[in-house]
Amino acid sequence: MSDETMNYYEGLFLFPQAMAGRMSEMISHMDELLERAGAKLVAMSKWHEGNLAYTIQKSRRGIYFLTYFEAQPERIAGLERDSNLSESIIRFMFTRADHLTVEEMTATDGRQAIEQESRLKTEGPADKPAAEAPAAPAAPAAPAAPVATDGDTAEPESVVVTAAAASDKAPADEDTTAETTS
Repeated sequence: MSDETMNYYEGLFLFPQAMAGRMSEMISHMDELLERAGAKLVAMSKWHEGNLAYTIQKSRRGIYFLTYFEAQPERIAGLERDSNLSESIIRFMFTRADHLTVEEMTATDGRQAIEQESRLKTEGPADKPAAEAPAAPAAPAAPAAPVATDGDTAEPESVVVTAAAASDKAPADEDTTAETTS
């Protein structure tokens, strides 16, 4: 096998949720690992952030990054070793990406979105919205009026209809609470 043989690989890195505020640190760590392995990064994107199926190294939530890169096959073992020794990465997986073309790989590149999210998490939003007043509590549902069945007569009962239950056809000038009898 020649030293010039390069293959395309798909790499999945899992970081703990505790590192979510240090997005740029995660990106630079992946770049460093790939650089050390002599790999050329083709595309990188944040794949998923959420609950893990089970606890991994005391983490219940994680952040997945999907990368596509070009590397020599003999260098993948060193990349796996370095990823395994990393204290930041809690899981990883590398597979050949023979099923994708280079164009398909580059189409998934989300580095700009990752950088933008990183800036938002470290700097915070530029315009913070003013605190909104809490919404008024919803009115309790009105009790259902008794319904007359075959031969039975129902006593008329007073029912209160609130603004939420009133129809849209009610005149705007009138009180939104009306008393009706059935």
